Amino acid sequence: MLIALKRTYNIFFIFSLIMLWANLTGCTPDTDESNYIEQTIAVNDFSELIIHSGVKVNIQQSESYKVVIRTSEERIHEVSLETDGEILHVKGEKPGIFSNTYTPVEVRVYTPHLTKVRHSGNHLIYSDDTLSFPSLTLISENYNSDYNNIGDFDLSIDNDNLKIVSNGISTFKIQGHTAQLEVSFYTGTGQFQGEDLIAEAVHVFHRGENSIKVYPVESLTGDLYSVGNLEAYHHPPLVDVEIHYTGQLIFID
Repeated sequence: MLIALKRTYNIFFIFSLIMLWANLTGCTPDTDESNYIEQTIAVNDFSELIIHSGVKVNIQQSESYKVVIRTSEERIHEVSLETDGEILHVKGEKPGIFSNTYTPVEVRVYTPHLTKVRHSGNHLIYSDDTLSFPSLTLISENYNSDYNNIGDFDLSIDNDNLKIVSNGISTFKIQGHTAQLEVSFYTGTGQFQGEDLIAEAVHVFHRGENSIKVYPVESLTGDLYSVGNLEAYHHPPLVDVEIHYTGQLIFID
């Protein structure tokens, strides 16, 4: 009994040391915005974004390419930008082993041209205004790669073509309008919340476990291969959805 108590005490002591070390090495909340500063960085032209951990990203459509970092002076160095051909990587350092519970560095990305956004981070990618990039693909998947697939999107869209690719736990909250919407959930418990996205034509490949919500105007096509439902908030004239397992097509008035 005494040996067991000593062992428990040792484990608790080691854990306490780890917690103390984590705090001393930067795992402290950064919620006081009174000392925030902004740093503007010009970047080369790009058409694709890959967002990594540690940053919360606001995408803004503009006439020029630039990135604005907003955080405390002590943390401004945590963000790094790397250009690889047409791809801009936005990376933030993890402050410590419990970094997900702490305030991410805020980054605004300004661009006149964007075709693809891959979310490999752990915080939100969002927009304040409506994005009208003609064809846009949003990705949160890690098939045969080291990318993460846990970060969420919250975007307003008005374009011709929008594609969604997911195999994790990400939530895609999309509103606005698109002519063609393609949603591909290959596995996972992620969600597509598109009931406020008016889409003329919708095509769905659903092998996930959660609901995909869409608002199709002219057509709704696709396949359901798993337990996740497809919820349609409008009944279009053309419906061609094949049910392969227990997931259902549900029309919601």
